[in-house]
Parts: sequence; C-alpha cells; structure tokens
Amino acid sequence: RHRLIGRNIDLPVCADLPPGNSPHNEDCLSLGVPEPEPVDTADYCYWGNGNDYRGAVGVGSSGKPCIYWAEQFQLSIADHHELLGNHNFCRNPGSSHAQPWCFVAMKDGRPVAEMCNIHRCIDTVWLYLTAGVVGLAVLVISLIFYCCCRRSSDKRPSLQHENSLKGSVRSPCRKGKGSGLEMSALIPGSATSSVKSDARARVREFHPA
Repeated sequence: RHRLIGRNIDLPVCADLPPGNSPHNEDCLSLGVPEPEPVDTADYCYWGNGNDYRGAVGVGSSGKPCIYWAEQFQLSIADHHELLGNHNFCRNPGSSHAQPWCFVAMKDGRPVAEMCNIHRCIDTVWLYLTAGVVGLAVLVISLIFYCCCRRSSDKRPSLQHENSLKGSVRSPCRKGKGSGLEMSALIPGSATSSVKSDARARVREFHPA
C-alpha cells in the first residue's frame, strides 16, 4: 500500500494480490512499475560518488532520520529505480551529489537534503591497511624485545658459573701462609738463621770441647 495514495484511496495490500501467473489476476492492470532493487545490508561504504550504493543507512549526518522517499515530491521515484520499495535509505539518485544523501524533516516539516555519514570504501581500505601495518610492527618489536631478554637471562648463569670456577681453582705457584717462614730459615743472613747461630754458641760455652 502506498504511504500517501493509500490514505485517500482504498487500495488493496500488495501481498494480498494474486500472483502474476494466476487466473485470478485477469482483472488486474499492470502499470509497468519496475521491481524495487534489493537492499544490501552488508554495504557499509560507497565507491566513487555513491551512485551504486544500496546499503541500509537511513540517518543523516546530523543524526536525524531520513524521511521516506515516497513522502517527498522534489524527485520523481519513477525516474530513479533505486528509490522504489518504500524505504528511507541513503541514495544518490542521478549522481546529483558527491555522496549518498537523503531528505530530513526540518522543524517546519520542510524536507531538506542532507549528506549521510557513510565512509568511502577507499578510506576504509586504507584504515584496515594502516591498522594491519601497526599491528605487525608491534608484534615484531615485541618478538625482538623478548629475544633480547631471553639471551640476557641465559648469559647470567654462565657468567656466575665461570666466576665460581675461577675462585675455586688456585695457582700452584701461590705460597701458603707459613712457607715464607720456612724458606727464610734457610736463607743465610736472615733473622731466623742468626737466632739459631746464637743458640749454638751458648751451647758451646756450657759444654766446652
């Protein structure tokens, strides 16, 4: 049922009409109106000027909902098949604007054309590429940092083991604590040798030969 004509004329609902190949539609008159184009709900961006956009965005850039194309009289729906189907989705009929748009109702009820907040597909592709490159760079930096930390942690136990081995092995040329006294006793002229010679002289005094 048409939203405007159906208010004044009692028209049947299209779903209640018999199919085209049925014998019950002999009294029906075909007006030759083309079928409405299907809506692609996954169409979230537009290419070029959005002339081929068939998405389901129905809100203007100001946040106001778009009015139904059948409720405006500035454009002929019969001349633009993308406006058929009794919908209010953003379109760019006749490539009249640089991107998809729609009519929004002002306070006085007057419809005004307003651009829709829909991204260009090329901008969306660049956004995905930039996010992918940044994510890959973060992953590479994280791997490099992890490898450096792993190497430094592996070197610490080996250095500690080498230091412990160096501390436990002593040089064979290193002398003991009392070796200096023993060797000094054999050196003539040293203090130890003079003490021993004095003792021998005293023994001779008490025991004459």
